[in-house]
Order: sequence, then C-alpha cells, then structure tokens
Amino acid sequence: MNMIETYIIAILSILGMLSLWIAVQHWARGFAARHPEFGPLREDGEGCGGLLCLCKNRATCPKQLFKQSKKDRNPKRQENEK
Repeated sequence: MNMIETYIIAILSILGMLSLWIAVQHWARGFAARHPEFGPLREDGEGCGGLLCLCKNRATCPKQLFKQSKKDRNPKRQENEK
C-alpha cells in the first residue's frame, strides 16, 4: 500500500466514524421522543454523569442538592459531625 491509499483510508475511516456518531445521536433522540417516561435525553456535556457529579454548575447538581437536603432534614447528624 502506498502513502496515498493509506491517507484515503484514514480520511474515509474518520468520516465513517463521524457519520456513525451522528446516526447514534439521531437514534437516541428518536428513542427519547418515543419514550418520554425515561425523561429527556441528556446531550453531551449536560447534566450529571453516573456515580460522580460532573455538572458544569455543581451548585445545581441533583446529587449535591439531595445530600444537602438530607443534612437539612437531620439536625442531630449535623451536630454529631461537628
């Protein structure tokens, strides 16, 4: 294989992977539209991820808010932690 063939294969592979990623996003949006019971589709970089709070704004992270509300509901626990 010469250099031009390798170059063309690399370009076509990258374009193929990009096209596949766009198709996966399209299918995911369609699935979310057909199944609203699962909630809205989170786009890349939005919302929190998995076990860690990866929100852009940690103050509005649902996990952080839940932890804070748990502490607010249990004042004895706050006294014990101090």
